[in-house]
Amino acid sequence: MHLYLGFALGPVVRLLRVEHCPWRHDYGLRYLHEDLPGDVAARVATLLPGAGELAVLSRECFAWMDELLQQAGPTA
Repeated sequence: MHLYLGFALGPVVRLLRVEHCPWRHDYGLRYLHEDLPGDVAARVATLLPGAGELAVLSRECFAWMDELLQQAGPTA
């Protein structure tokens, strides 16, 4: 669980916060429903531990992370 939160869901939440509410970039899962658009917050809720098997949730998190990083474009 700790690895899932630290390496899968946590980075996705940080990337979403950088895009939608950078002033709260370090708030983690707190206030997500207030800070993110409704559909985005609902998608995060489907990835919370307990919503399914961690292996499946991890794949979904890493796929979403890839999407977010592609949207951000190259850094150089």
